[in-house]
Amino acid sequence: MFEWLDRRIGTLCCLAPGDVFRLVPFFALYAVLFAALTMADGMALTLFLGRVGADRLPLCYGLTAIGSMVAVGGSIRLARYRSVPAVFQTILMGGACVFLIAWAAGLGLLGRAPRLAAPAVFFATREIALVLVLAHFGTFLQEYFTRIDLNRILPIVYAGGRFGGLVGGGALEHLGPALGVLQLAPLVSTLMFAGALAVAILARRLPPAPDDPIATTPDPANTSGGLTRSPLFRWLVISSGLFMMIRWFLNYQYNSFFDHHFTSEAELAAFLGRYTQWALLASFLVQLLIVNRLVRFAGLRGAIGVTVLLLLLGMGRNLWELTLLAAVWSRLLESELRFGLRNPINQLVTNQFSRADRLRVRAWTIGALNPVAALIGSITLGTLQLGGLTSWIAPVGFGLTLLHALASLALTRHLHEPSSALSSANLSRSPRVALPSRFARFSRIV
Repeated sequence: MFEWLDRRIGTLCCLAPGDVFRLVPFFALYAVLFAALTMADGMALTLFLGRVGADRLPLCYGLTAIGSMVAVGGSIRLARYRSVPAVFQTILMGGACVFLIAWAAGLGLLGRAPRLAAPAVFFATREIALVLVLAHFGTFLQEYFTRIDLNRILPIVYAGGRFGGLVGGGALEHLGPALGVLQLAPLVSTLMFAGALAVAILARRLPPAPDDPIATTPDPANTSGGLTRSPLFRWLVISSGLFMMIRWFLNYQYNSFFDHHFTSEAELAAFLGRYTQWALLASFLVQLLIVNRLVRFAGLRGAIGVTVLLLLLGMGRNLWELTLLAAVWSRLLESELRFGLRNPINQLVTNQFSRADRLRVRAWTIGALNPVAALIGSITLGTLQLGGLTSWIAPVGFGLTLLHALASLALTRHLHEPSSALSSANLSRSPRVALPSRFARFSRIV
């Protein structure tokens, strides 16, 4: 029975024999974390737009970027003294505690000033928690899978986030209006505490992965004399920074539209819950069934080209007056398709570096580059807004998208396709796993 399931699911998702039951615990963990983060996203956005207003978004973006730099810097420093699972546990428990404190502040239990600040705290905490989870979950995976394994299983494991998001979106739609949006905060914290417990169990029960085998082809990251002089690293940094700026332009555009389109917190929460479920279902199917096939048949270069084209279409549409459909498409690009399509492909690009360099690339891009790019984007948005030039936001965003397309084109010139493509050679190099014993190990874990 287990062999049949492994064979059928493995064929459907372009996996090697034995992969399915190896990745189930990590799929489930990511699902739990994104159920929490999806609820937190809808809750934070609803409270912020309803109680603060979209005109304060650029300021909140800037403060969030600064908070992200501080938080990521602290986690990197903590990683010098503690193991990867221990750092990940600390991040999850810390985020859960901050959500509980903000919940108490939102109820007025901590005074009037904290109550007014609670929506901004929720907004910033959710974004910072997302940044930290994205950064450290990939590092956590590297403890238990080799580079060859990661090339196959990354899109499938990350699809767990879309599955969990479907559950979170349903909870937001039905529980938000019924209980009050603010009352979702304890549930978010509970799920994050559960994720921290799951990390502890996995770290205790699973053996670490062996070191990456010696590559038969040169590592493109080291052919130029090291990471800092690698053209692949340079263009990855530039394209990622531009995308982060574009992301906040999209975020501002659709949130401004939602702020004027919906008349109450309950209405916005219900809409976001319904939208999130459909969007994450589409994203889940894309990540589970399409990403591996897209990379396998079009190559990593072709997959990057698809993401660039979709972004150009989205920002190009925003040059005209927004409608609800255009605002929804902008959110899809900025959120669900970013998680379901762009992030797995970007992970495969990062996976071309050596194991030690992958950690440095992730620390640099997520810890320094992304917050700085977000800060620059927030300053640009704030300047245009304060200067009465809001009509220029869409053209400036489209200009950044054109620059991103050029940087992505340069990036593809330095990719090493054979190491990233899901070739039959990679599948055959993965050892066949005795499924009943694997399933027994998984049963002991859960």
